[in-house]
Amino acid sequence: MKFPDIHQLRENAWSAYWYRRRRHTEWTDNYTLYRDKVQLNRLTQRQSVNIPLIKYSIKTLLKDIDDAPMLYFTNLDNDEQAEVFYNEYWHQSSIITRTILKDIVDKRQVLLFGRSFKHLNLMNGRFYWEVKDPQDIAVDRYTDPADLDTARFLIIQHNYVPLSSLAINPRWDKRAVAKLQAYYSSEEGLKHASDNMLDYIEKQARLLSMGVVDQMNPILGETYIELVEHLTKVYDSSLGKDRIIYSVVADDREALLQYPLDGIIGETRDDYWQDHYPLSTWADETERTDFWSDSVADTLRTLNKIMNAWFSQMVENRTLRNFGMNFFNSSLTDDGFRPQTYAPEPFAWFPIPAGEKALGDQFMHVDIPDIGRETMNEMEFIKSIAEQASAATTFQQGVQEQSAITLGEVKLLLANAQERVKAMSVYYTESWKDFGEKYVKLIEAAPHLIDPLMIHKKGRLTKKMYSREITPKDWITKTGFTCEVKVKSEKIEEDMNSLQWLNAARSIMINNPIVDEEYKLKIMENANMSAEKIVEALKYDKQMLQTPQLAQTKPPTEVMNYKDVNAANPQSGDAMLKQANLPPSQQQPGNGQQQLGPGQQQPGNQLPPVIPGQQ
Repeated sequence: MKFPDIHQLRENAWSAYWYRRRRHTEWTDNYTLYRDKVQLNRLTQRQSVNIPLIKYSIKTLLKDIDDAPMLYFTNLDNDEQAEVFYNEYWHQSSIITRTILKDIVDKRQVLLFGRSFKHLNLMNGRFYWEVKDPQDIAVDRYTDPADLDTARFLIIQHNYVPLSSLAINPRWDKRAVAKLQAYYSSEEGLKHASDNMLDYIEKQARLLSMGVVDQMNPILGETYIELVEHLTKVYDSSLGKDRIIYSVVADDREALLQYPLDGIIGETRDDYWQDHYPLSTWADETERTDFWSDSVADTLRTLNKIMNAWFSQMVENRTLRNFGMNFFNSSLTDDGFRPQTYAPEPFAWFPIPAGEKALGDQFMHVDIPDIGRETMNEMEFIKSIAEQASAATTFQQGVQEQSAITLGEVKLLLANAQERVKAMSVYYTESWKDFGEKYVKLIEAAPHLIDPLMIHKKGRLTKKMYSREITPKDWITKTGFTCEVKVKSEKIEEDMNSLQWLNAARSIMINNPIVDEEYKLKIMENANMSAEKIVEALKYDKQMLQTPQLAQTKPPTEVMNYKDVNAANPQSGDAMLKQANLPPSQQQPGNGQQQLGPGQQQPGNQLPPVIPGQQ
């Protein structure tokens, strides 16, 4: 197998760069508008004002998709102890790597730029992942947008390190390092080190527009070079298929490292890393023809610029109307009248050489029409277009509509908007499934690179804390693990729907122990009871049902929607019992039931037997 040479890697980088470069200006515009920065010009944007259309639309959408992913790994060998250790290691790793916060950054990048990347790695004996800027990733232009692993090559750019640090890394080719040191000691090398690359300049344009004026200044006393990671598929005749070669190139001149990717990460049972990249990506509007698809901000960018231009004109119009403008007889300048020399100030008096003529003959006020009302109506029209395009409606923003509308119409509009937002979760969930699969394969391939991790957990029946050190040998099994991804809000809704259907099944299949047990199991799972407690509760329930006095069937209760439960008054015991349709025998004193006096007997707990055919 022949490794790719510098010329081929350079050609791949330029091809991918020009394929992505058409989006750089649009990404910068989206970012600056989101950050409330505008570019002034003498025609359309004369005032430094911005309508935060992109910002509040993105924040509104993030509000409905801000749930962190719930990854659960199931052991394929049914080893429950290994499954517990494996999921606990992921839980601790997600805390260490700030997964919840990075997930928000990942979603915001998709809304701003249309695509985001997650890079998986092992660093300092721990699992580590980071969100990559789309301008740091270059891909083959013929990549299937739905599957990153179909790319012939993938490049990670913009990693700048001091030249002196290359000699410290034992993995770099010593001859290549020596050539780089000799080159940058020459006049040509010093000139090359001082040049700013086009790609780097365009990437830093975002921070330059934010006011970071020294962003392009060199760091004195050090020569910095760019290390570019190339992941290239090369045909391996010994395997009869493609194999990914990992290359590290310094300033497009010298290859510091070239080795098969599965030889660097490690081998798996299915040779996973021979044809899979350690990155996961997703986009909101995935299409077949263009990998760099549009974002929500792309849809709103032009509308935002139009609103900014109109608002700038309205501000300038109001300013001119407030201060006013006048024509004057230019012959007055011969008498020393210079209006521009008079600074406006309160209670000021200015000399005017009127002569024998009336002031009205010397001056004429410039009439400036008011465009405020028309502009506001037009801006509301543009805003409505933006809401329809992005599904960030006024109802989701928490803004009250001025027009008369019924509560049912509000709920319907809000439900429709939320359904449109949920369409994004399809791409999002699939990307985390891909992330979870690559996480499993990364841990499987490199257990020798993972350090022991100390975990601390509270006891099941006590408040004491217990500690345990876990290592990969605690979860390694023959077949491995698979990943399941759930979003918290979707899981709650799914569980409540399941309870509703189980409740309906209990009303039809009375005295069916299988349905009853499944119903009780689902309720206890939603109550976050531990597996041990659930088993004990079901065992106790079976023992109680075997007692003849307690074996009577209870009528099914109506399961409330979780939103209605949260909205209910927790102090209103009667209302909650009535809504739950509980029989009087299950009510407790103080919840709407009269307290029994002395000599009175508590009604029996037994219910009358259910006779088929009777209501």
